[in-house]
Formats: sequence, structure tokens, C-alpha cells
Amino acid sequence: MRGKIAALPYCFHGILRIRAGRDGAGFWNACVGAGIPVRRYRAGADGGAVMEMRAAGFMRARRLGLSRGHGLRILSRRGAIRLFLPLRARPVFFLGLIAAAAATVWLSGFVWIVRVEPGGLDDRALAASLETLGLRPGVRSAAVDNELLKNRMLLEYGELGWLAVNVRGCTATVSYSLARTTPPMIALSDPCDVVAGRRGLVTALNVYRGTAAVRPAQPVLAGDLLISSAVPVGDPARGEVRWHTVHARGEIFARTEYEVVVKSALETAEKRYTGEKRTLWYLTVGKKRVDLWKGGGKGMAGCDIIVSEYELAPGLALGRETRLGYDAAARRSGREELRRLAGAARRLIELSGDR
Repeated sequence: MRGKIAALPYCFHGILRIRAGRDGAGFWNACVGAGIPVRRYRAGADGGAVMEMRAAGFMRARRLGLSRGHGLRILSRRGAIRLFLPLRARPVFFLGLIAAAAATVWLSGFVWIVRVEPGGLDDRALAASLETLGLRPGVRSAAVDNELLKNRMLLEYGELGWLAVNVRGCTATVSYSLARTTPPMIALSDPCDVVAGRRGLVTALNVYRGTAAVRPAQPVLAGDLLISSAVPVGDPARGEVRWHTVHARGEIFARTEYEVVVKSALETAEKRYTGEKRTLWYLTVGKKRVDLWKGGGKGMAGCDIIVSEYELAPGLALGRETRLGYDAAARRSGREELRRLAGAARRLIELSGDR
């Protein structure tokens, strides 16, 4: 037991640089044969050698008796774990550090920040509704049920199309989108007509059910009847005609007109970056921000702000705010700007699908 206690301090040294005064090659061969890694071997002129090995490997070599008769001497010790060596003389501080690390690991299993990404609704109202459902700061990450929250929120808000809660670290991000409004559906068994939605010139039509009320090359206005739901049944020559109503269906091809109004300012402001750059570091504790350096943006009339945040601990983040200065210069709109707007309007009409 004493041998183990005496060898325990070597665990805090990471990697050892050792000198074997006698038969260094024999000690190296013995370690390799026992499966103990040894690196950076340098043989000396007196038969000794200098090499590096892990502290755990050195302890194993001592237990196996491989170090006897080689005159081993530890030249240096290094490793990241050596940073904790001074704490051996301060057990209270060492135990406090262990307790702090354990508390950090334990607190990382909770949600401390709930972030709602903008999507068109009142974010505060959504956050309040989610809080009533259990998604609040301090809840365990494993207790966040994404499916349950999604289904309850979709029932409460009819405007929602979908909703998802993604938990990453100590932050729960809520993403959502609005539902698309669709026209009311008409059952195939209900009689209905097909009418024009806007004015145009009919070029072709395919009638699947119903009676055609227009012909090619005929102009129509919005609201005009295109396919009637009334279908004649019987022999018109004998005067035996009865009308039967169906669910009218067909395809109508027509040429129509669009009126698009494009407005452009005579003068616009253009950014010209001056090359001035300033960086401001700050800490966020919960929802409170503490600047580490004041005056990061003083003296800059206009600037772009780029923010990057790095999470340090639950509820604690380090932020960097980069400001790029610029001057606003007036620029007069010309023909190129008008061409660009006209092309954008034409492209918008093509992508609208209402042709």
C-alpha cells in the first residue's frame, strides 16, 4: 500500500523525461517487451540513454521491476495535468474546483435560455404559451418533449403551419412558420361552375365535365362564365331536353395583362466602407449584458455591427461585437437602375404562377 501511495504523485506529471545511467538499451527493450510505450529515445556514449514515457507507464515499469539496476533518474516532468499540482497543498480549494466542475456538468443538463426565432407572430406570446406547457428556464433538457409541444401549440394557434423545439446545450431554440391559407375545397359531388378570375383573351380550352360557355379567341372579363355546370340530357330534335348539373372541370388557356408599378428614388444612399474597425467584448449573464470595454463604437457615425457569442457555462456567454465604419454617399439613379427594376418585376410575374 505504501508503494502505491508513494507512486501516486507521478500521476500528476503527465509525461516524464527519464535518463537511464546504465544499459539504457536494455531498459528500453524491457519496456517495449512489456507493452509500455517509450518515445524519443537517445543513446548516450556511456551506455546510458534518455527517453520519454508516460507517468502511468513509468509506474507500471516500477511495479514490474524493470527499473532495477538501470540507475533511472527523472530529468523533467510535463503535461497539462501539472497545472493542478499546486492544488495538492490546498485540499479545500481542490475540492471546491471539483465541486464547481461537477456543478457545471450537472447544470448543463438543464435549459437556461429559451429563444424564439421570428416567424410572423408575437414572439412574447409564443414564449408565454410555451412556458405554460413546461418549456421555461430551469427545466431539464431530457424533459423537453418536442412532439407534445408541437401538437399543443398547433392546436392553440391556428396560424401555425409547423413548430419545432431544438435543444442544444443549455439553449432551446423555437422555430416555426405560418400556415398557408388555401381556398375552400368543394366536394366533387357538389355542382359548381368555372368562372374567370381576371380579364383576358381565351386561346384554348379543354372541358372535362360541364358545358363550354366560351370559345377560343373570345375575350372575357373577371367573373364571366367559362364552363357551365348545366349539361343537357336528351334529344334536342324531339324537344326532350333535360338539364343535369355536375361539378364542372376543365383547363382554360388565355392571354392576360398585368399592371406592375415600380417606384425608384432619384437618389439613393450608398455605403462606402472607411476601413475603420473596432471590436467590443462583453459578457452576458442570463439576460443582462456587461461590457468589458467601454467606447467601442464612439466616434463612428455609421457602422455595421457583427455579433458573435460563445457559450462558456449555463447562462454565461462571451460575446464579440465587431463594428465596421462606413460613410453614406449619395448616388443618383440612372437607366441601369430602371432596367434592373423592370427585370425584377418581370421575373416576379414569371414566378408568381398566375399565368
